Amino acid sequence: MTKHLRRDGVHDDSGFSLVELLIVVIIMGLLAAIAIPLFVHQTKRAEDSKAFSDVELLAHEINSWYVNEEDDPVITVLGTDPSRMYHIAATTVTAPGTEDTAVGPASPGVDAPVLVANSKSDWCVSVTNPRGRFGSWRAGATFTVGPGTCS
Repeated sequence: MTKHLRRDGVHDDSGFSLVELLIVVIIMGLLAAIAIPLFVHQTKRAEDSKAFSDVELLAHEINSWYVNEEDDPVITVLGTDPSRMYHIAATTVTAPGTEDTAVGPASPGVDAPVLVANSKSDWCVSVTNPRGRFGSWRAGATFTVGPGTCS
């Protein structure tokens, strides 16, 4: 930078040099390169947590269903985001009513569940969240909640 002579004869060299500014920009770039992948990873973990929570809720409700009922349940999702609700009934539910039980809210971004039911001791339920790391989560009568789909 050019030096300016003030009235009292002292040189005025205020401001930052180009090198100093360049160093600050490089440091900010390095910090961003570290922070952005961590943020993306945490976002995917949050999406997985939503799907995990939904499939766990449905698994508990299916277990409760089989305590009182002999027929296999049907799980439907009614409503639109953000007020979608899971419903469990003996047949497909098209509108909330007395024939079904509202299970709980369906998390935004989580697709409708898939239930494969063969008997009280052989069933599997899975949900999919394409924005998560694992995509799909499942739970069943013979295994706990984990990543994967029902086959």
